Amino acid sequence: MAHEINLVLHPGHSKCGSTSIQTSLYSSIDELEKHSIFVPDSRFQFHFEPAREPADSLHPLWYFQDLMTGSIELSSFERRIDAALASTERFRCETILISSENLCNLYLKHALDFHRVLAAKFRRVQVIYYIRRQDDWILSAWQQWGYRNGKRLETSADY
Repeated sequence: MAHEINLVLHPGHSKCGSTSIQTSLYSSIDELEKHSIFVPDSRFQFHFEPAREPADSLHPLWYFQDLMTGSIELSSFERRIDAALASTERFRCETILISSENLCNLYLKHALDFHRVLAAKFRRVQVIYYIRRQDDWILSAWQQWGYRNGKRLETSADY
């Protein structure tokens, strides 16, 4: 069943500022919640839920990875969403915002099924996708991955 809550997805592509965006989001949770926008923790739990387990961290990156690789069954994710959405009215939740780099890893075994579950659970879905200029991306990617491995910038750019 599709719920009236809005879903905003930020599938942050690598080297496109995702970590900075997520740091800002998670450091502004209280302010976001004042505007009825909620972000999940590492167990895909929300502040508005009455019975929450302690989260391992703020961000659900590894939870999503486990879902998209099959380590966690998608049916348990569907139940998790349903339980969360059942609690939204009391806290005026209008929007759920999810930002995670691995939301764009569509090559993972169950990634498309994961996105289909999200699409089925929310009536309105908005995707915010930040794309970095290619010349800027190449330099940043080389600095993080190529330079550390002894590759020259030209080799990384050619690749």
